[in-house]
Amino acid sequence: MTRQQRRALELLAGSRGGETEAMMQAHGFTIPLMVKLATAGLIHVVSERINGMEIARVKISDAGLAVLTTPKPRRPRSRLRFPA
Repeated sequence: MTRQQRRALELLAGSRGGETEAMMQAHGFTIPLMVKLATAGLIHVVSERINGMEIARVKISDAGLAVLTTPKPRRPRSRLRFPA
């Protein structure tokens, strides 16, 4: 998972009702990035009608939340010792 994808999931996890597609783009997230996350099942997009306008709302899925709560694997520390 890229930093940008993780950042998108963190933003969505912090917003109770999700974010609009336009707001996600305003935060710098592209449509292709959102498509990748949706295809992976980490987010879902719902269509809403507000004041006669159709908007897309992006929400984090349970799988997306699970990705955020799973500890990131750590890099093994090098065992090389350099002389002082």
